[in-house]
Amino acid sequence: MSTWPVPVVGHGQLPSPPAVPAPEATRSLPGETYDAIVTGRTPSSTFARVITPTVGGMLVGRGADRDVGEQLRVKLVSTNMKRGFIDFVAAGGGVVG
Repeated sequence: MSTWPVPVVGHGQLPSPPAVPAPEATRSLPGETYDAIVTGRTPSSTFARVITPTVGGMLVGRGADRDVGEQLRVKLVSTNMKRGFIDFVAAGGGVVG
């Protein structure tokens, strides 16, 4: 069963899935790739949410210049559960195909 495309509701608002507890996110190892969607941007940061498991983090490095609602593949590069940080990079060009 495919999770794509992810529906965008309202005026650019994304549906809010239930949060996954931090221990679930720690089961993932750096280097794993996931389908994700860009959920927010500031002048200095881009944020993405992985579809399964439902976790969010910052998109860092090359390919971080994305638009809200854009679907992409991300690779987990680091986690710091003590601080609540999860970092991703765009994987394989970052395009979902």
